[in-house]
Amino acid sequence: MITRSVVIANAGSGKTYLLANRLIRWMIEERRATNTASPDRMLAVTFTRKAAGEILERVLRHLALGSLDAAKREEFSAVSQIGPASAEEYAAVLREVVDALHRMSISTIDGFFMQMAGAFGPELGLPEGWRIAEDDEQRAMRMDAIGAVIAADPMRAVDLARQMSDGEPKVEIQAGIDAALGGAFTIWDRCALGTDPGKPWLALASDSVQLFPKARRADAKARAAVIDAMRQAAVPLTKSGTPNKHWTNAIPRVIRLAEDGHWFDLLKDSLVSALRDTGVFSSVAPEPAFARGLEKLVGHACAEVQDVIRARLRATEELVHSVDRELVRMRRAEGAYGFQDITTLIARAHCLGGEGTEAMRERLDRAIHDLALDEFQDTSPAQWTALVPLIDEIMATGGRRFLVVGDPKQSIYAWRGGTPELLAQVGARPGLEDDASLNTSFRSSPVILGFVNTVFGDIAGLVSGTPLAASTPDAERTFTDAGLTAPRHVDRSPLLRALAGWTFVQHLAAERNSDMPGFVRAFRAAGSGADAIAATVAAIVADRHARRPDATIAVLVSKNDEITACVAALRRAGVAASDEGRSQLLDSPAVTAIMAMLRLADQPDDRASHWIVSREPVASIFGCAPMETFAGGAAQRTEADRISAQVRRALHSEGLPAWIDRTIDRFRSVCSARDMQRLHQLSVMAHDADQADVARPGHFVTSVESRGVRAAAGERVRVMTVHASKGLEFDEVVLGSLDRVMGSIDGGAGNWSVLAPDPTKPPIAVAPVLASAIMEYSPLLEAFRREAQVGRIFDDVSGFYVGVTRAREALHLVCAPPTAADTLRLSGTRILRMAFPEFETALLANKVVNERFWECGVDALPSEGNPLPTHVEPAGSTLTPTSALTATVTPAPMPAPVVERIARPDARGGVAPSSHERLGAGGVPLFTAEFTGADDGARGSLAHAWFEHVEWLNSEGIDAASEPQVLRAVAVEIGRPVDSALRESVRTLVMAAARGPLGECLRPARYSAWKCDSLQVRSEMPFVVQIDGRTQRGRMDRVVLGLRAGRVVRAEVLDWKTGARDLQGTDFEERIAPYQLQMNGYRRALAAMFEIPPESVSAVLAFVDRGEIREA
Repeated sequence: MITRSVVIANAGSGKTYLLANRLIRWMIEERRATNTASPDRMLAVTFTRKAAGEILERVLRHLALGSLDAAKREEFSAVSQIGPASAEEYAAVLREVVDALHRMSISTIDGFFMQMAGAFGPELGLPEGWRIAEDDEQRAMRMDAIGAVIAADPMRAVDLARQMSDGEPKVEIQAGIDAALGGAFTIWDRCALGTDPGKPWLALASDSVQLFPKARRADAKARAAVIDAMRQAAVPLTKSGTPNKHWTNAIPRVIRLAEDGHWFDLLKDSLVSALRDTGVFSSVAPEPAFARGLEKLVGHACAEVQDVIRARLRATEELVHSVDRELVRMRRAEGAYGFQDITTLIARAHCLGGEGTEAMRERLDRAIHDLALDEFQDTSPAQWTALVPLIDEIMATGGRRFLVVGDPKQSIYAWRGGTPELLAQVGARPGLEDDASLNTSFRSSPVILGFVNTVFGDIAGLVSGTPLAASTPDAERTFTDAGLTAPRHVDRSPLLRALAGWTFVQHLAAERNSDMPGFVRAFRAAGSGADAIAATVAAIVADRHARRPDATIAVLVSKNDEITACVAALRRAGVAASDEGRSQLLDSPAVTAIMAMLRLADQPDDRASHWIVSREPVASIFGCAPMETFAGGAAQRTEADRISAQVRRALHSEGLPAWIDRTIDRFRSVCSARDMQRLHQLSVMAHDADQADVARPGHFVTSVESRGVRAAAGERVRVMTVHASKGLEFDEVVLGSLDRVMGSIDGGAGNWSVLAPDPTKPPIAVAPVLASAIMEYSPLLEAFRREAQVGRIFDDVSGFYVGVTRAREALHLVCAPPTAADTLRLSGTRILRMAFPEFETALLANKVVNERFWECGVDALPSEGNPLPTHVEPAGSTLTPTSALTATVTPAPMPAPVVERIARPDARGGVAPSSHERLGAGGVPLFTAEFTGADDGARGSLAHAWFEHVEWLNSEGIDAASEPQVLRAVAVEIGRPVDSALRESVRTLVMAAARGPLGECLRPARYSAWKCDSLQVRSEMPFVVQIDGRTQRGRMDRVVLGLRAGRVVRAEVLDWKTGARDLQGTDFEERIAPYQLQMNGYRRALAAMFEIPPESVSAVLAFVDRGEIREA
């Protein structure tokens, strides 16, 4: 049996299944050797609580199935899974696991490190009562630390800020320093894993390191002479003999930049860049005298910029070091730490392994004998450094087990430290055994998988011979000349270096999915902007949702502003969609206005916020004059101070929540329904905020800006980022960010790149990322930019793969119109054009917006909604797509799509009208469209929540003491506090309903005829169950289970319905007819889950408003 190995798992290939089975195998083997399974001596870590819960659930489920089901034991007996084991062994291990459940460690990696920090607090320097701080609290603490550093030596802080920003837009103190440092704090933490965190920052700051080979300083007299000679040089002429106007404009501009000392801008100037690259400008070569003078100015500019870069590195190192020291002090004083802080402390202290293992055994009363690491491609260097002593100890000790599961193709978290190269490092360790490669997908149709194989099977081969694969032959020498160790294969292009670690294994379809229908289609948008892409996305989703109303459809994009655009377009198309991921409250102009008022209260010199506050309708509501009427200067500052003081006084007299609620009331008449929804969510955040934010309203603004919200969870159509979709799957997927350039690295203050030849060790050097026009003069800084590109390309290609592999049956690709520049940059669309010649031809030929221009496979659900067959390409083969829109396929009978959901016909919530329209004639409100006052589902949510909190009724009816819990839960769901009128009306309704027939369903006496030993109640019970080869999933309002001898023998499902109070006769019967199908689905699901006859399951519709029940 394999005991120590690394497993690479393709998307949808049963990674959790294998991981759970390996843990079971370890326990069975341990029990055979020692007569005890020792479940508390295993450690299995992953990256999300959801994934940890799924692993534990699978362990329990598989143990139970193995103890009861011979067929399942046979399935689990594969060598790569559990192996042969008896029912008695499964049952014995299950008993031990259940008994030791509170001591088992199947958790997130952060959760495990929290346990370690609790055990080793004194060694880590943690104070008594330390805690994990919220993200916004950590940001506020960092700002306070910067403020403390400034206060300690204001002149020095201002000088450092100036050095950090020279050549770039100037920064404001405190908030500006924070922005200018950018990712420097994260890099500092990574450098701190070594002995001297400042050393990498100063590696390029030495005068001995030549950043700009052309740097040649000229004194003021020499520069003046050069400039005078350039003025006297002849201006190139056109063919007609007149001065070339491009030159006549450019020469004075370049001279002015030199005279003013704007050396960064001089190097970026279009004339200078053109002469550097081609030797000509506007198709004309310069006069020799001008060329010689410009060469001297460029040399001096390089020397000046080199000095600035060195000063910036030294200033950043000093400032980050100072802020870090202050943060250490503040964290200890406040007892507030981030997860990353805890991980870094453990990594530095080397708590795991050696003596630490014995100390852990004593302090936690447990030891780690075996280790399983899930999603290892997302592990950060700090996490690896913390774990490696334990891994070394396990590998050096006989009889201990070790498993790593990961997939470099799904590494999309480099921005938060994920380092997929670590997976290869672990796999190369001696002592590991060959293991299974999980390449069979249990998720997607063969058509989808064939598409994946063709697109991702050989990207390196596709780009070979193109500019994307161009080598950099001098890169290694560039690093070594600077005294730095060069990474392996540094002379290859960033794309090929990234793909070298992006291992791909052909994807195969599971046998059960061999007949699953599927297709891939591509559509052309009107443009490349977010709104144009969103319009095409909305057209696709509206069509598919109409054809398949019960199918789950995901719209996957790259950025939050794309989420906002897509959701708005979907709503205009009449499609309800969940707005997920990190979509900001600030997509509402009403919220933006309130945030501007709070920023101005915090910082009266914030001109952007003053401008927003002085626009309509805020200006009229709060009596603010247009900012431009003050013409700047003291008068404008006096007006800003007045508004700031006015808001501050209101905050101190009313408190933050009351002020925001009152402001929302004042905005109500000029808001759309969507704006009101966002404002209600803002109100909930204000009521939950630290009331100290009254003194620093900027802290509350930062918290609002950093937190994401959901506008309407639970819809069949969901809009999210690719990052948020990780671990999910959908019937259909629409990809909307295919033309985003992969590997793009922006230059500017606050952007950094690191050199880390060994991913298991701290960086050896740090460099700023500058504008590309400047880095053309610095081979060394350009080499650092390419290092950053390698990681970004890896992330971006992985994101494309993750997006594609979320689809079960259908994939829709949205492409922008092609441009000449597309061949010079990598994008999802560019990869598709190289992978499928027919795709390339069709994209270039098609000019019709929103029209399907290419497809492979055929739609399994035509307009009438009846499933038809499709030709399915075998998994593992290359697709032969058609660019025609009229594929010829011969239909034949085929079952419906494999996955379905039991939907609630009365799903809560409504569709908000389109928003963000300007004020028009007829009194249309100023912020957006008119607020319609449509029901947002709050009444139904509140009634459901009351019944959810009832297990059994006593003689006095529903307990009113549960109301605070009910109200808190509903406030979170609907995004606002429940108003008093609604609270009173629903309380009265529910209390009255509980005194009638509905109340009888909440009393044990109703089920006395079942003659069961005991009854169990499960509220809002989620379920996933296989029926007739299909997965059905959903959630039941209330389920009552009857048990005899510990086994379920009877069940009843109740579904609460609000509304329909005034319907009578046939109108009422027509309204409830769709519910019958829903309840039949619930009945079948319960029968399948508990293996009881369908006739042993009853279903009841409970109409709250009508006070009656109906057997379904």
